[in-house]
Amino acid sequence: MFVHAFFATVAVAATMAFKNQRPGASADLSQDQQKLALPEGFSQFQRSFLCVALLAWFSDWLQGAYIYDLYSSYGYDQSEIAQLFVAGFLSSMVVGSYVGAMADKYGRRKMCSAFAPFSDYSVLMVGRVLGGVATSLLFTVFESWMVCEHRSRGYPPALLSTTFSRLTAGNGLAAVTAGLVANGSTQVFGTPLAPFMVACAPLLLVSLLTLRWPENYGDSSVSVAASLKRAWSYMCADARIVTIGLAQALFEAGMYVFVFIWTPALLDTTLPEGTDGVQNYLGIIFAAFMTCTIIGSNILEMLMAPKVGVSMYDMALIAHMVAALALTAATVAASTGQMYLAFLAFEVAVGMFYPAYSMIKSSHIQEEVRSTVMNYFRIPLNAFVALALVRISQFSSTVALVVAACLHVLALCIYIYSRRLLLGSSEKEDVPDGADEEDEGAGMLMRKNSG
Repeated sequence: MFVHAFFATVAVAATMAFKNQRPGASADLSQDQQKLALPEGFSQFQRSFLCVALLAWFSDWLQGAYIYDLYSSYGYDQSEIAQLFVAGFLSSMVVGSYVGAMADKYGRRKMCSAFAPFSDYSVLMVGRVLGGVATSLLFTVFESWMVCEHRSRGYPPALLSTTFSRLTAGNGLAAVTAGLVANGSTQVFGTPLAPFMVACAPLLLVSLLTLRWPENYGDSSVSVAASLKRAWSYMCADARIVTIGLAQALFEAGMYVFVFIWTPALLDTTLPEGTDGVQNYLGIIFAAFMTCTIIGSNILEMLMAPKVGVSMYDMALIAHMVAALALTAATVAASTGQMYLAFLAFEVAVGMFYPAYSMIKSSHIQEEVRSTVMNYFRIPLNAFVALALVRISQFSSTVALVVAACLHVLALCIYIYSRRLLLGSSEKEDVPDGADEEDEGAGMLMRKNSG
């Protein structure tokens, strides 16, 4: 069942990607970009960035499918595993808030290099704490370095979107490949520690390759505290930013609860007699989840094409609704197949959510404070997840799924209110859906499902 479902999702994703990339669709979506002649050195610069960034994402994805299984194999119960997860989220909440401002002051390349050693999970609790910092680095400094370097070299702003779109596509492929590699390495070596050992190679390459990058900075004359204070004042003065940030935090909190609970939830279901256990297919299941996020992104691209004209605000609404319905369905699933189908639908929603929200944020958050504000959004996210995991460890996987579903229902309600504010400001200011081409490209960066 799991193998068949994986190949089915791959077929759907490949078909949709081909349809979106056909000449007619390409012309509809990027006529201006097709007229641009690539500046000298741009292709090499783009390949250099994508190679390092995708290696970093690949190393992070490798541990996604087996992190729970690894801790369980060491004899830890669900409560102790939850504490390990909480440590990571709390460290991201406390320390991660300063990462964006520190990168601006002390150099983005240095922070990109720091991602690799911070991803060492050899010591479980220390590894989770450092892993929380690594997550903040991964979601901020690579993008910051690339955008700054792109501008300093004088490349056309419109070309940013090509880099972001290729990063998005490559990230999905890296996630699927990581799931398959994780599954294969576990089967070969007979231990859930295998994917973590495999991750050492790409992490080492990330550290070495970033040494070849030139350093760049934000406003190094401004202190970290001053940067944080300015972003906080800006955010508190605008209800649109507060509400969209809270809706995002609740969505991601529900998603991370799902990341924590999907393995035990599937393990608690009953498979037909003669079927191998779920634990034998964790990597395949994870790869199918990631393929579904690619499907979600392709759905968004198709629906937002000029010929259809669905707005980014409506796409975010669709993502919220599908996510809430999918997890609600999972709580009442009567079989492994039904629950798995609901999980796949949820991952499709995740694939729509991230690019839609990134485009919304690129249109409404000022460039000067964007990175710091986005890091502030992670504070309530990590607080919600840490609180949820502390309590969830005391309950069954079904109750945990109910908690995740409730978080998504609440996120949907807040987004509906936020959408009214955003649409009102857009009509007043006459802001187009995609903002400018640069912001549309930047909006395609993030697509996660998992921590």
